Amino acid sequence: THRIAVSYNPGLKRYLLTTITLNRDGWMSLYDAPEPWGPWTHAHTEFEPDGAAGTKFTQDANEIRVAFDHAPVAGWRGTFGVQYIDVDFRADGEEAFIPPSQTDNLGLFLFEEHPIGNVNLQLGLRYEDQGIDPESGLALPDYDDSSWSVSAGAVWSFAPEYSTALNYS
Repeated sequence: THRIAVSYNPGLKRYLLTTITLNRDGWMSLYDAPEPWGPWTHAHTEFEPDGAAGTKFTQDANEIRVAFDHAPVAGWRGTFGVQYIDVDFRADGEEAFIPPSQTDNLGLFLFEEHPIGNVNLQLGLRYEDQGIDPESGLALPDYDDSSWSVSAGAVWSFAPEYSTALNYS
């Protein structure tokens, strides 16, 4: 069973969102932000079988995404853009095996569609550059790498309100 609640606390001047799962060993997550659009801070606590708080994960993240739709070109219409994510992560507790870190991620993307009758052809391209810097003093190496991903697919609308898709990435 999952329970989700959202509220605004005028005393804190913060928006609060909580999620609780009751049918597992138990965990709770808390998100808070000064505005509904963020930036959001995330705290997640895992509880021990006796109900005591175990490992606590906290994450401060900022994300910006800008996307532009372009006019059709040779029957293809689509969206291109950029996305940037900055994350500060920390785990505390007995089972905190992940070191504190700072992650920066930059992505460039393009998605295109071309309708041909009742088939919609789709193409996607994404470039990612990610760097992870563990907390200093831990003798762990920094990580910095980039990658490309490509996808192609088709969606066939074979009846009103029914379709099937085939994708390759």
